[in-house]
Amino acid sequence: MTHNSTYNPLPVEKFMHYFYVIVFPYVLLFGTVGNCLSIVLMRRYSGSVWSTCGYMPFVCFMELIKLYVECGNDWLKKLYNNEYNLSEQILIMSNSVCKVYSFVFYLIVQEKERIMVAVAIETAITSKQHTLFTKSTHAKEAMQFCYLFRKC
Repeated sequence: MTHNSTYNPLPVEKFMHYFYVIVFPYVLLFGTVGNCLSIVLMRRYSGSVWSTCGYMPFVCFMELIKLYVECGNDWLKKLYNNEYNLSEQILIMSNSVCKVYSFVFYLIVQEKERIMVAVAIETAITSKQHTLFTKSTHAKEAMQFCYLFRKC
């Protein structure tokens, strides 16, 4: 009985490999263009419309970083047949780089969620209040609530 040392991937594995290699660059492209356009438009309207437009550029920027770290890393990994992982390369550089990289990535993910809570609170305050407030009043109230929420 002879032993064949070559591995023939299953059709599903071939499909997934080509799916990652072909589709993920488009996801990165459209995600980058969409987030950059959103940042520009939200910054333009943040002074005249409402303060939610002031929060959203930060969320778009954080989502762009998350897109590059997660989707970009997966794409590179599949492009090099699972032999190259950029995140792993960064993590093994040194102990301090590993800690800073992990801290910054998870901080970005957490801060995005806190900003979305502030947006939701501002929306709730605006919908419950029938009187007009300035946009800075809403932002101040939302951030005060988030500060109290963080302390609890």
